[in-house]
Amino acid sequence: AWIRSDRSVTIRTIVVGGRVAGHVAAFERAGEPEVTYWLAKEYWGRGLATWALSAFLRSFGVRPLKGAAAADNHASIRVLEKCGFRRIGKERGQPANAGHYYDTGRPAGRRIG
Repeated sequence: AWIRSDRSVTIRTIVVGGRVAGHVAAFERAGEPEVTYWLAKEYWGRGLATWALSAFLRSFGVRPLKGAAAADNHASIRVLEKCGFRRIGKERGQPANAGHYYDTGRPAGRRIG
């Protein structure tokens, strides 16, 4: 086991009832800031992903910020949309992994790095 440290990554842990439920993070992909999130299945359907991403975005001032969701992951797409992201294109790659890219559409603020 190991713990990775990278100053270009900002990560926040989602804690529910004293238990780790997931995370929200921002990182760079090909020089572009991107956000990602994960929530344990037992916490799905409670609005926690939307709440956590929204809280993260309020404290993380980098804009524009991209997010990605698999084309068939309607719940994740909805989380991005509720948090102000809009669809900007489709990822190219393996059909099973192809998804949609989203952007905050907000004016640029500070950049990562």
